[in-house]
Amino acid sequence: MLEDRLAAVEKRLEETEKRLQAADDQLEIIRLLNSYGPLVDSGESQAAARLWIEGGVYNIGGVGPRKSPEDLVAIYEVKKGHQALIHTGSAHLTANLAQAGLLDELRVMVCPIVLGQGRSLFEDLKARVSLTLLRVRQFDSGNLVLTYRPSPHAMTTATSLIGSN
Repeated sequence: MLEDRLAAVEKRLEETEKRLQAADDQLEIIRLLNSYGPLVDSGESQAAARLWIEGGVYNIGGVGPRKSPEDLVAIYEVKKGHQALIHTGSAHLTANLAQAGLLDELRVMVCPIVLGQGRSLFEDLKARVSLTLLRVRQFDSGNLVLTYRPSPHAMTTATSLIGSN
């Protein structure tokens, strides 16, 4: 009887250790993922590249596969690479996603500043995409965040455009 109870306790302890290890692994993955974006966005290319493993192949959309952390540093640092997206915005990415029918929600921040020049948010868009306004959030600064969802017609149009390519 005592041996059975001891065996049951040991089994529970072993299961608890496995769950704790799984939770630790998940936490480490979350920490890794949460550190990547800020490192790349702040220009800490070397530190961001060290997060990737040696010998991996990194297939980055629109750039092609990279085979080493050094290749990633080059992408992070080049003037037309990731830092250019940070400085000019990622309008081309948004337009491409909208065009492909892959945009499920779009948030646009409107700042009350008139620049007089700059990139159009959708200058790369080749066809009209109809949007439905879902919500507006106004901040004390005067900034607005407009949240849109593509209208069902927009998804059909984008899908038919993809099929015609």
